[in-house]
Amino acid sequence: MSGGTAYAHGFVGGASFLNGALHPLLVPAHALSLLAFGLMTGQQVYRVLLAILFPATLVAGILMIVSAAFPLEFVPVLLLACAAAAGLLTALARPLLAIVPAAILAIGGLSLIFDSVPSVVSKRDTILALCATALAATLV
Repeated sequence: MSGGTAYAHGFVGGASFLNGALHPLLVPAHALSLLAFGLMTGQQVYRVLLAILFPATLVAGILMIVSAAFPLEFVPVLLLACAAAAGLLTALARPLLAIVPAAILAIGGLSLIFDSVPSVVSKRDTILALCATALAATLV
C-alpha cells in the first residue's frame, strides 16, 4: 500500500487570479497567520500604519520574487513563527512598541508572499497569482 502525494499548494489548477485569491484562504498556515496578524494589528493604537505596512510588504515581496526567483526552504517555518509571535502578543493584550508588530508584519508578509509562489514558468501568470494573493491577504 502506498499513499498518494500530498500537496500543500495547488488546490486550484494553474496559476490564475482565482488560484492566487484563494491561496491565503485555503492554505491553513496562511489563513491562521493572517488571522493572528489582523488580531495583533487591531489591538495597537497605530493600527492604520500597520494596516498600510502589510500590503506594502506584500508588494515589495512580489517585486523581489519577480526580480530574482530563489527557493527559500525556511520560509514556511518563518511564517508560522511570525504567526505564533503575533498570536502570543495578541493574547498578552498590551500596547507594544511600534517596531515589534511592524517587524512581525513585515517579516510575516514577506514570508507569506514567498510561500505563495505558484509552480509555473510564466512570469505573467506568477505575477497575476501573487497580486491576487496580496489582494486577498490584505482584505482578510
